[in-house]
Amino acid sequence: MKRLVFVADYFSNQVKGGAEFTTDSLIEFNNTHEIVKINSQSVTPGIIDKYRDCHWIVGNFSLLNDKVKVHFCKNLSYSIIEYDYKFCKFRSTMKHKAAEGKECDCTQTFEGKINSAFYGYAQKIWFMSESQREVFLSFVKPAVTNSS
Repeated sequence: MKRLVFVADYFSNQVKGGAEFTTDSLIEFNNTHEIVKINSQSVTPGIIDKYRDCHWIVGNFSLLNDKVKVHFCKNLSYSIIEYDYKFCKFRSTMKHKAAEGKECDCTQTFEGKINSAFYGYAQKIWFMSESQREVFLSFVKPAVTNSS
């Protein structure tokens, strides 16, 4: 039986939020793979190496270390579920504009460039809607665009 590794900042037993419940639904829908769940802040290169042969599914990853994101890019098969806009420090381009009075420019920061690479090396990026995908692609220009 193949394993899937789900990574998220939190799971529903830790935080009662929409992304957490959606991730749980995806996990519960599965009946063909063994599931491993890891909080993003707990992921280390050693854990990545332990589960290197698995496909990883990454939900919210605000707490995932930048060096670990680079390790993902170089060493793993993974997909991302995009619940909001993690390329933006406000996780929303509208909130960004309201707070700073200008369009989101987060992809130009060091962290933004790391996240763009992280998105670009993903096997797939799943979005909540077509309009979310369009907004995402207007801000993020990943090197590889495997989005669904």
